[in-house]
Amino acid sequence: AFIGASGNPAKWGFIVPLNILKGQFRGTLYPVNPGLESLLGIPCLPSVSAIPVPVDLAIITTPAKTVPDLIDECGRKGVSNVVVISSDFSETGPEGARLERDMVARARKYGMHIVGPNTMGLYSSTPRLNALMPPVAPLDGTLSMFSQSGNVGVQMLYWGNRKGLGFEKFVSSGNEADLTCEEYLSYFGDDEATKVVLAYMEGI
Repeated sequence: AFIGASGNPAKWGFIVPLNILKGQFRGTLYPVNPGLESLLGIPCLPSVSAIPVPVDLAIITTPAKTVPDLIDECGRKGVSNVVVISSDFSETGPEGARLERDMVARARKYGMHIVGPNTMGLYSSTPRLNALMPPVAPLDGTLSMFSQSGNVGVQMLYWGNRKGLGFEKFVSSGNEADLTCEEYLSYFGDDEATKVVLAYMEGI
């Protein structure tokens, strides 16, 4: 589910779904926006609850103040994993930090995991999921990376393309409100498809 679908080509609600489609995602993409009929030829749905099948991942790009209620909606739908690309959380000050805590508290009621918020997205080669903000198409390979800086991480993806080095998985960890760098390291360490782990960390 992509929550915050937009017909404006300058917004992340358009750019990220475009990258997902260009990356030839092997799953099914459901754009969500009650005020939009379709996105890139795909019908939009008014809400997550209107999606007619189970949803394993939701990506959110709506304003920060809308995210906690959307987490509840995703939880009622049974969504277990959410990527919150939206910014204006703890990186902006006390009010943003309060919103971030509220978001995580709601997610934990449902046993939900959150990537971010304030993330540049993620990439996974096996399902062909390129849910990234910048227009980079990583090569396939056995290197996986997590980065606390979205910009540095994305530059490494571009560097990999220039050097002919492919990626199995990549995640921009954002504010790490829920999932942290230690957990990404542990996950990649157990991932049989990952042979090399690359990390950019500014703090633990």
